[in-house]
Amino acid sequence: MRHYVLTFVLIFMGCTLEREPISSLMVSTTLPATNSSLQAIHARVDQSNDGFIEFDQTEDSLWVEGYVTSSDEGGNFYKEVYLQDRAVDPQAAVRLLIDKTSLSDLFPPGRRISILLNGLGAGRVGNVITLGLFNGDAIGNLPLYKMDKHIVISDSVYRVKAKSLDIAQHHPMDIGQWVRLSNVQFAAAEQGRSFSGEAFDEFDGERRLVQCKNHYSLFLSTSTYADFKSVVIPQAAGQIEGILTKDYFGEQTILKINDPSNISFTDVRCDPFFEESFEQVRPGKLTKAGWTNYAQHGGQYWRVFEDEASLGQSIEIRAYRSGDESNVS
Repeated sequence: MRHYVLTFVLIFMGCTLEREPISSLMVSTTLPATNSSLQAIHARVDQSNDGFIEFDQTEDSLWVEGYVTSSDEGGNFYKEVYLQDRAVDPQAAVRLLIDKTSLSDLFPPGRRISILLNGLGAGRVGNVITLGLFNGDAIGNLPLYKMDKHIVISDSVYRVKAKSLDIAQHHPMDIGQWVRLSNVQFAAAEQGRSFSGEAFDEFDGERRLVQCKNHYSLFLSTSTYADFKSVVIPQAAGQIEGILTKDYFGEQTILKINDPSNISFTDVRCDPFFEESFEQVRPGKLTKAGWTNYAQHGGQYWRVFEDEASLGQSIEIRAYRSGDESNVS
């Protein structure tokens, strides 16, 4: 009988995997004593000449604390953490820039953290009060190797209660806070669209949210890198929770969610009898198909415009300084 011997040759190939260094943050049951506040950061920035300040190392040690509200787990936030000063009924909020991805591993929503301000900077970045590395007329991301010097995290995670908000009455200090909009829905023109996966979406997808009681609106903004970009937005009405912030240019107030679980739309829609969107119409004299822009008296026509009060592109007519005795359009 012949015997066959099978020989297995294992070849081990050496390889080196690059890993992003993780800062060894201090986890503590007792956070450092707080002697400043997020409101004080706002006031200090407002006091500056150019909107940017540095907390000098020669100042008394300044510690602030806050509760995390954002999460980058769904891909809608990138190298940033939003913090507010209280878990319930907050008064102020800031954005903290950190040069690291997967921040939700260290800073899940509800995490309470303390920050040593000395050596950091603060300023208005895109009209949002932002903490990070001071760069003169800008705020940069806090490097990983400096995280353990400036940040101490609590070993507990708290429940952050959303602040009820009326779109028509929000205050500048509400920017950065975790808020709840009730009795809202996506505009009829948004039906059938995904959060940010349409062909016309670049960088962010903006979907108009309308408040049923007065039809005031703002945009829900979703990154085109979000994991849920191709999920179709819900068609009913209800409530939504998210962070009230500003768009990339710092011009429009928007809402950003961590993921679709922040939306609870289970009510019947409150669509008006007639609704028209002017978002895709060229600004200036209204020339949209289906509309006749006719000046019966005077030389003023309806025009498409957008400003801070319009909450998106709208149409208006003005007779101010027209020189006409009357305007009928």
